[in-house]
Amino acid sequence: MKYLVSILIITCSMTMGWAQQAFEPKVDGTKYYIQVYDGETNEKILYQNAAHPSWQTKIQLADFFDGSLSQLWTFKATAMYPGYYSVFNHDENLTEAHHLMSWNWNAYLGANRDPADSPEMQYRFIEVADGWYKFETIEKEDGLNGIAYTPGADALNLKAEGFVSFSDVKSADVTPQNMINNVFRFVEFDPLTAYDNSLEIGENLYKTYPNAPETARYDFFYALEKGREARVFATESEILASQDMIYEAIAKFTRVVEFDTMLTDALTFINASDADSDVKTSFTALVNNADEAFNAGSLSSEDIEVITLDIAAAKELVEAIIAAQTFGTSLTGLDSRLRSGVANAVSSAKAILISAQGNADAYNAAILHLEKMEDTILEINTATELLEGTQEFEEAKEILSTAIEAAIVAINTVDVTSEELDASIAAMQEAIKTFQKALEAGDTLVELLNAGFESDLADWVVDSPTPSAAYPENKGVDGSRSITCWKGSEYQMSVYQSISGIPNGTYTVSCFATVRTTDDFSLFAASDANYQVLPLVNDGTLTQRTVEIEVTNGMLEFGLKGSGSDNMVPAGSWVVFDDFEVKWASQTKVTNGDFENDLTDWSVEGDVSRAYPENKGVDGSRSITCYGGADYAISVSKTLSGLENGTYAVSAMAKTNVDNAFVVSGESAGVESMVPVTGNQLMKFKTVVTVTDGTLTVGVHGAGENNAVPAGNWVVFDNVEVVRMPNIPVVNAGFNADLTDWLVDSPTPEAAYAQNRGIDGSRSITWWRGSDYQMMVYQSINNISNGTYKISCVYRNSSEGAIGLFAESGANIVDLPLPLYNNGEQDLTKSEIEITVSDGTLSFGIRGQGDNNGVPAGQWIVYDEFQVLLKTITPVYEEAIPQNQEVIPEIIERAIPESEPKIIYSQGGQSLNIQSSDVIVKYAVFSLTGSMVDTQQTSRNSVSIPLNRGIYIVRITTENGVVDTKKMTIY
Repeated sequence: MKYLVSILIITCSMTMGWAQQAFEPKVDGTKYYIQVYDGETNEKILYQNAAHPSWQTKIQLADFFDGSLSQLWTFKATAMYPGYYSVFNHDENLTEAHHLMSWNWNAYLGANRDPADSPEMQYRFIEVADGWYKFETIEKEDGLNGIAYTPGADALNLKAEGFVSFSDVKSADVTPQNMINNVFRFVEFDPLTAYDNSLEIGENLYKTYPNAPETARYDFFYALEKGREARVFATESEILASQDMIYEAIAKFTRVVEFDTMLTDALTFINASDADSDVKTSFTALVNNADEAFNAGSLSSEDIEVITLDIAAAKELVEAIIAAQTFGTSLTGLDSRLRSGVANAVSSAKAILISAQGNADAYNAAILHLEKMEDTILEINTATELLEGTQEFEEAKEILSTAIEAAIVAINTVDVTSEELDASIAAMQEAIKTFQKALEAGDTLVELLNAGFESDLADWVVDSPTPSAAYPENKGVDGSRSITCWKGSEYQMSVYQSISGIPNGTYTVSCFATVRTTDDFSLFAASDANYQVLPLVNDGTLTQRTVEIEVTNGMLEFGLKGSGSDNMVPAGSWVVFDDFEVKWASQTKVTNGDFENDLTDWSVEGDVSRAYPENKGVDGSRSITCYGGADYAISVSKTLSGLENGTYAVSAMAKTNVDNAFVVSGESAGVESMVPVTGNQLMKFKTVVTVTDGTLTVGVHGAGENNAVPAGNWVVFDNVEVVRMPNIPVVNAGFNADLTDWLVDSPTPEAAYAQNRGIDGSRSITWWRGSDYQMMVYQSINNISNGTYKISCVYRNSSEGAIGLFAESGANIVDLPLPLYNNGEQDLTKSEIEITVSDGTLSFGIRGQGDNNGVPAGQWIVYDEFQVLLKTITPVYEEAIPQNQEVIPEIIERAIPESEPKIIYSQGGQSLNIQSSDVIVKYAVFSLTGSMVDTQQTSRNSVSIPLNRGIYIVRITTENGVVDTKKMTIY
């Protein structure tokens, strides 16, 4: 058929030369039905579907013309727009005259404008090929009724969802080559011709299905015979009276044929499926029961419709059961409780298929439950892979492990509900998100208030004369709460936060955003004289956008704003944004850290040929691979010099085939910090290094002695990064100056003394005394940024819990009794704690865990290398007052005397509905700034005004001179 259509189009374009003749409909009340050129039957008909819930998409397609009023249209010419016509629909469900509207590119029937002068109710019809016409609007002025219309006339077109619209297609672009779903034919309604057509359709349908049930064929044939008899012997009025009988017979026979075909297809499906025998038995019984009732003639049209839905849902459930069993098999080798969870869900689904014979709702619920089960297990697997491939981060791992275990318990709980599985999935996703943030090397986050807009615009400043143009919706990341800015006319907008009390340095400010038009909105950040702005590009999706800003005065202002002068935004332009994030990003340049220039500027030691470039990095980019078929040694490194002393995070994206065979390393002044590479998926591995001599050597090397690697082991690494961490004034952290700058609180201070028993024999502190003693060694620092701090040291000790690591800030006190660790000289293990600082002060160190810092006789500890890291920053929120907001005059609600008309305002869909006991002669709608949104003269008791989301001032004038003003919010 598609070849025939192609030939037809080519022939038409050649023979007609694409002569653009206009169709001029009769304007005397003659009715037409409108066919759509779909390239197939071309018999589908436009009609008004009054039952459809959305006003924008009510004009839809019927399979054929059935003579109903909702399929019939009339035309009227207007003197104001010569050559154009308004279009009226005769749907009996419409309570008043409704004409076709094209407001905001929608195609719908409206009654709130006068078709004699409304530009959004004017159309003409230009031939494209062979009596098929494009259905075009006039070219509408930009800003008309608050809409930013684009140049050129728009053309009515059929959407894939089955409704028509004026969006996305310009009339000038419609040609014979692309006219499918873009052109229409207007057929004058002749009742007798329509009657003959219905008889022809019925006869063809009867001949097409000779194997339909005998009773149905007999009833259908009898109805057609009665119709043919009426056509020959009855009067015209009698013929037309029997029209509905013919249409009803066609519809009934069509349902029967479709039902019979559906039953046959259902049996074919189950016989060919891989379903278990019990599933096949249950499904076959459902189909056979329906077939018996059908052949017995005991099913009504309503019964047929219900059973059709039941069997379709049952078929989908069978497919879902098979898919779940296949999924369960794929889990072999993983935690056995995952497979048992799938098995439980499959058993429940089978039980529903057996017991709920003919219950589509029950089948659909079982399908949903199987899908939720699979989604939960996939999240469990994702989380498990993260855990298995990560070293350190014990707190984050514990949270994620708890979420995994809770989800496994849920899937193995008898009668677990889909809602409970949803809760498990949400908890898993949140735990994964938290865990992944913990793995981001060098990322010190600023703890923002309401960064994801879950509390709408709380803690944000909306600086605009029309603040209602910024409003919350659920269009954010994963459908979460977000903010939209939109207005039909030009407007000013800035949404921002202002914070202080953060360390000076480089920060990144990011959010997820999508825009209608490139460059109309910008992401911005400002600190003192520094100002960074990023115009947003329309890339069609919610994308993370980022700017970098240098903070020099401890203060930062950031957010989204209009890109024009005074934050101006063009009419109709919008932005949706979500999930702001501010984080420390003082990155130190690592030349060729992404290896795009292979190993240039890097030093390779050992078996140098074992390190070579490949395209296996992030997103298939250039990377370095180390591999040898025999035992080998390898180190790939570079040294950075001229650095400010302090704490640095060194990271690389890496993967390996054998855990712990390679390390990501950072070294300064002979002290190395490293993290083992684990897992065969590219992940970020980080280690923290204290630079004490202005130099830092970074890279990847074998984990064995002298950088040795066993035969067959490989590593791939990419994106080596070095980030300067916020300055924390800790002095003599490695005890190179013994106990200088540390406070010793003890009646016997000599029990704490310096030795060379630290990392690699470096200077360290030892505690020991032959009798019971009390001891606390600590530092106190002031005037630091509020936030979450991580304090760590390395140690070995003589017993469990006698001595501990501690931190204090104001009323916050954290003590960690240290576990036993004594694996030999110079073998020290790392321990860490976290504390929240809210008053700018912090004390930390080591103390006895008994009363008054007591330690039992003979107990000892050796410790070294204290680190204090700022993990998250808690800013101070500055009070920011919008500069551009205007005061909106207050609407005074007044009591209406009984003699005045009763006026009722309500919202229906995206329309404001107004009813009045007096005739309404005029209405006007204003924005909160006083801009005119819509105004019309009318002579009706009720009006319906399509409006976008927002707050409006509405003024109604009645025929008795009453003026009523109301403030209305459209949601």
